[in-house]
Amino acid sequence: MRYITELKIQTMQTQWYGDKRDVLKWATLIHLCKQRGLGAVLQVLFLTDVDLNHDLRIDGQPQVLPKSVWNHFRSLDRIKELGRQEKLEIHILDDPFKHDGREAYIDRVCERVGQINENPKAVFLDPDTGIAPDKSSERHVTVKEIGRVWKHLKKGDWLVLYQHASRDKNWRAKQRKKFVTACGGAAVSMYESENIAHDVVFYCAEQKS
Repeated sequence: MRYITELKIQTMQTQWYGDKRDVLKWATLIHLCKQRGLGAVLQVLFLTDVDLNHDLRIDGQPQVLPKSVWNHFRSLDRIKELGRQEKLEIHILDDPFKHDGREAYIDRVCERVGQINENPKAVFLDPDTGIAPDKSSERHVTVKEIGRVWKHLKKGDWLVLYQHASRDKNWRAKQRKKFVTACGGAAVSMYESENIAHDVVFYCAEQKS
């Protein structure tokens, strides 16, 4: 896993068995918390209707997906158990996220940030694909929205963003520049791994004011 230089980090099993992006996601968060002495993580899921409406089809006919199976593999309790193992408080915002309710959703994110007593902490923005291009959708978070959350962080808190690859070969640098802008010009570290999940990175910045 690379964070400026190469780092060796123990990866963790997370929400989905075998999902390499989730392994990298929580390896990043745990390493950051250990390195910086953070006591908690707030994961903002940006949960959309697509996430809530998976189905099962047999020969083209829709069937009910067994809730017990869904809960076993997708249970957020698994993430909280990971937090207990690592002596971290894990908070999860799983309110539904809709494009036409973006402002109210970010209001809720900022409210939750202020409710967390463990400080310093990491606030992890986990949209489907990362920072929006020119036109945003439910799959993205905008520079303006990131900036709003950034302003609600206390000194010593960290903001972390999930970013998926695009077709632009310079996507890492371009999206990083947007994140720097959203965070008021703060220094931004980039976590990535070529052998775990080469198509995602995580941008991290510390609030120092």
